[in-house]
Amino acid sequence: MRAPSFRVAAATGTTRRLAARAAFVALLLAGSTRAEEPPAQSEPAPARAEGAAVRITGSRVFLKDVMPECPEQACLVDLGAAPPAGSTRLVPADAIRGALGATGASGRKIEAVRVLSAARVWSPGELGELVRPNIEHRLPEGVRLLALQPKAGATLPLLASVGECTLPALAKRAGPLTTTAMVEFLHDGAPVRRVAVQVRLNVSERAARPGVARGSIVTLVIQRGSATVSANGVALQDSEIGKTASFKVQPTGRIVQARIESAGMAMVLEQP
Repeated sequence: MRAPSFRVAAATGTTRRLAARAAFVALLLAGSTRAEEPPAQSEPAPARAEGAAVRITGSRVFLKDVMPECPEQACLVDLGAAPPAGSTRLVPADAIRGALGATGASGRKIEAVRVLSAARVWSPGELGELVRPNIEHRLPEGVRLLALQPKAGATLPLLASVGECTLPALAKRAGPLTTTAMVEFLHDGAPVRRVAVQVRLNVSERAARPGVARGSIVTLVIQRGSATVSANGVALQDSEIGKTASFKVQPTGRIVQARIESAGMAMVLEQP
């Protein structure tokens, strides 16, 4: 009765060995199949990650900005205006290719490049401190700056500078006065933004007086060719230096228009 059990056990062991051998052969065949598959072709990596942009600080985009490895003779080719501060612009591949071709250079694979204008966001308080010296410099003699407040913050090019500041004609009234100054910002020497700044001033008694008061006597100068004639004239209205006003020539009583050069002298304008 033991012999049949031995044969069953032997058969079972043989079956296990055959199963293990079949599994091993299958593994070998699978490895051989994978080894015979051709390797995947790797694509060239893009010059920049999707969505990335080249940061620039100038007011123009040059070839060197979008192609750091540009040929020397082509690096300063102008590709157009930079985008507004803090925004982006796409420089087309055709524009880059054309810039290279214009200098006789050529490139390999040319792709469009997005550029970002570097910027700084100024709060109203920061902006006020930035423009304060320029506003103070523009105030007439006898007028003092008490306070200022830009009406809003501003996003400006990173390398922007403060340009011209303009003030309206100030009322000839002593005491506190509130008005608005306009301040221009420059980028590479060109105006890019104007900012309104509310200013509170104090006008002194002296500053409240007109540059030339009505009834003042000034020297009127008439120049014709190389000849210069002068005569006294009476101001017929309050006016300021640099303005044109009406005067009565004392010897003749004639009314003339003259540009006030100083508190005591005015140049007569040619009559039509």
